[in-house]
Amino acid sequence: MRDLENVRERIIHKLAETDTEFRNDIETHRKLDQEAQELDNLTAQTPDEETRLREIKKLKLHLKDRIERKINELILSDTIQ
Repeated sequence: MRDLENVRERIIHKLAETDTEFRNDIETHRKLDQEAQELDNLTAQTPDEETRLREIKKLKLHLKDRIERKINELILSDTIQ
C-alpha cells in the first residue's frame, strides 16, 4: 500500500510540473475550496450564496474527477511498465 502512495505522490508531482491543465485544475480546485469554506462559514446564507455554494461543489467534483482520472491513467501506465 505504501508503494502505491509513493507512486501516486510521484505522479502528482510530475503532473504538476509538466501538465499545465493539471496544474490549473489543482489551483482552481483549491480556490473553489477556499470560496466554499468562506460561504460555509457564513451564519446565514442568501439564496444567491446557497446557489453559488451548490455550483462550487459541482465544479469541485468535476475537477476532482478530472484530476483523479489523470493520476489513475499514469498510475496504470507506470504499473504496467
